Amino acid sequence: MTDCETKPVTVLLSRTVRPGAESAWEAALTDHLERVQRLPGHLGVNVIQPVAGARQWTFIFKFQTQEQADAWRDSDIQLAWNERARELTEGEPRIQVTCGLETWFTTPDLGVVAPPPRWKMAVSTWLVIYPTITALLLAVGPQLQPLPVALRTLVLTAVLVPLMTFVLMPSVTRALRGWLFA
Repeated sequence: MTDCETKPVTVLLSRTVRPGAESAWEAALTDHLERVQRLPGHLGVNVIQPVAGARQWTFIFKFQTQEQADAWRDSDIQLAWNERARELTEGEPRIQVTCGLETWFTTPDLGVVAPPPRWKMAVSTWLVIYPTITALLLAVGPQLQPLPVALRTLVLTAVLVPLMTFVLMPSVTRALRGWLFA
């Protein structure tokens, strides 16, 4: 069993819309994303629209497992979308699939790139986790003190993991991208 089979999976996908096809693209995209959200294991999608003058759209799809990401990729919904998207975009989509800690280092503003070396991911993660845990312990540690260790840990990690995944690591990855992806 590979590492990605047991962890949430992120699919980073970028497409460049043909000039003049923007309205048709946006209408088709809205319908497609509504369908994708109903698929089993789909945890959400972030859509990064192009800045003024650009035409590249980036999507960050999240799935509970690799199997569910594969089912999405092979679904009738996705296959039909790929056919429609070919009419409205240039070239082939750029796709990157990551799992585990690598998902913290997806950088939609850079397009699809290889994840940074593991040692850089470890250093970056430590640089964020250490002060965050320290701050959480200072803020809520005294209130949690009467609880059993397992329950204290449960509360701290329930706050820490979403904070790291959705707020801190995306910001730190952007801030350190010159070093991470050098």
